[in-house]
Amino acid sequence: MDRTTLRHFLLSGPTKKFDVLSVYKDENAKLPPGEPPVQLFRHEYLNKSILMKFLAIDSDEWRYTTNPVKTLVYFPYDIENPRDGGESFYFAPNTMRDHWETMVDRNKRDQTLFEEDLKILKVCADAPTFNPFLLGDAFERANLEVHPAFLTVDQRQSEAAKLRIRDRIRPLIAAALPGADALESAMDSFVEKIWEQTDFKDIIPLVRSMGLPEEEAGDIFHAWCGLSVFEQEFVDLKPKITLVGKWMQKYSQPKGALPPEAKAMLDAAANLARRKIQENWATGNAILTDYRTSYEGFVGIERNVGPFIGFLRESKENFWRLGDMLGRLEQAVYAWASFTGDKKDAPMPYDRLQDFYQVVNQTN
Repeated sequence: MDRTTLRHFLLSGPTKKFDVLSVYKDENAKLPPGEPPVQLFRHEYLNKSILMKFLAIDSDEWRYTTNPVKTLVYFPYDIENPRDGGESFYFAPNTMRDHWETMVDRNKRDQTLFEEDLKILKVCADAPTFNPFLLGDAFERANLEVHPAFLTVDQRQSEAAKLRIRDRIRPLIAAALPGADALESAMDSFVEKIWEQTDFKDIIPLVRSMGLPEEEAGDIFHAWCGLSVFEQEFVDLKPKITLVGKWMQKYSQPKGALPPEAKAMLDAAANLARRKIQENWATGNAILTDYRTSYEGFVGIERNVGPFIGFLRESKENFWRLGDMLGRLEQAVYAWASFTGDKKDAPMPYDRLQDFYQVVNQTN
């Protein structure tokens, strides 16, 4: 991976990057002496890695796979400056074993610890994105306990998601609390407690006023936070996927004439790629539309709480569907950026355009 591509991925969000290293460093720097370390993996060297969902089109091998999206395990040479390069491997059980045998002395190898770390990495590799809410559910399904620090949302996304929740609980709190000062103060407090899932007893009055079942309130609010994060990810992605769509509309064919057979094949690939992108966007948007519609019915005059709670109860399934759609669309954007390079307002050569459509169709 060249350094420009590396920096792009290191600056990307949780759809494509899981920065185990940063969490490991930050959390252990806070610990008093003698405390057991906070770690995701059993082997220390793996805790100094950064995982990336990478479109592996840097060799011809991708043409012979069903999905060129791989999970890259990256180890910076300098953990204080990850952008300065490092070593990496694409995750698979055999490549992980090869790397383990290189990193761990023969007389210190523990097959049980290897299997535990293999299971953790496989969960990460199988997840369509590294969204913390989706990963948390994936670890739970695999019966793996993971320190919550590794499942936190980055600050920019968490602030945006909190604003969405704040706007949505406003009418609920306004109905219960008279006076603007009390309203603003209460909203800030409630949003933090909903987000952090702490001091839950303090928001029981809100739970009751919302008509939520108290025994499910924690799961419901967790789902609400997760959907707010996914909603923000779709907002962030929209201008990028719109740009790709406009480019595909304008430059669906290369410069110059093509034989009729070649043009027909390229037209078919282009139409399929456009349709897949549109369908994936529509699927994700439909889930979020159902979410907003059920919420609006909940806070409306009739206060119909049933559909909203029902939607949130299905949140884990929706996390996976949204994560899958986001992952596919993100890879389409990345494929477009990779194949166009610095010529984003020009057609591609025939062979390159054919490869671009193949990648989009494989990943979507």
